[in-house]
Amino acid sequence: MNLKAIRQVLTVFCIFFLVFGGVFVLFINMKQQPKKTEDATIVPSMEHVEIDKNNLRTYLNHTKEEVEQAIGNSMIIIELNGITVATPNQNYSYFLFLEENKVKAIMFQKNEGELSVDGIKLGETLQGQKQTLEQNYNYKSYLFQGAKFDLYNKKDGNYVLGFAVQEETNRISGILLYMKEYEDTVLKQGLGSQNGVEWEYTGFILEDSDKQYIEKETLEKISERELILAKSEIYARYGYQFEDENIQRVFNRTEWYEPKQLKDDFSEKDMNPYERENIRRIEEVIQEKTGS
Repeated sequence: MNLKAIRQVLTVFCIFFLVFGGVFVLFINMKQQPKKTEDATIVPSMEHVEIDKNNLRTYLNHTKEEVEQAIGNSMIIIELNGITVATPNQNYSYFLFLEENKVKAIMFQKNEGELSVDGIKLGETLQGQKQTLEQNYNYKSYLFQGAKFDLYNKKDGNYVLGFAVQEETNRISGILLYMKEYEDTVLKQGLGSQNGVEWEYTGFILEDSDKQYIEKETLEKISERELILAKSEIYARYGYQFEDENIQRVFNRTEWYEPKQLKDDFSEKDMNPYERENIRRIEEVIQEKTGS
């Protein structure tokens, strides 16, 4: 692969991945979208879905070799930041993010042939899909390099479907799918990375972290991203101003946060015993999740 091609891949990777994403999404046992009148609840378990070469959603959780056999083409393999990425050709119409040789996330960024995600194609609008999405998926909104990215988390399912939508035209410019189990990897370049995904923070993750000790079992059920924000919100209560611009923007959008103290002016001695211990516990669980 020449230098120009590598730059193209890196650019696309930074724009969409995650998580995402991936970047995407990035990404998840990722969700998908039915066609206009189809019901998403009929989507079977990802473990047993037969690959339809024109429906990218069906690639999830299959091996690279199974995908290659279905599409009749060998995949180009790229190693980026320790993540194995496969793409069908130098058109880079989509990227598959592999873990243990299985597809865990997909970034769809260029129309090619009949490719779609359950009938949804790039360039279309989401009008007509909203009712099905609202009935069958939980909604989250992310910002990616300042662009809104809508994620739909399948209720009682194991995948997530995300759309990047152009504000001017309201048309889909990118689609991200990922297995829920892969979400931390998809979004890991979010907080702490200028090119990452910023979570739209709508309320306290651990509302009582200043009033009671949070059990480790509770923390282990929270994603790495949410743990980072849960720790940060303890500092944010004191008006702590974060050096990380992404985290700072998260709390700037809340009604209760009032920036008061810079890092050099702040001391954890001002915190109560619950807060100091909960920070320690959160850091411990983050280390266990990341292996660092």
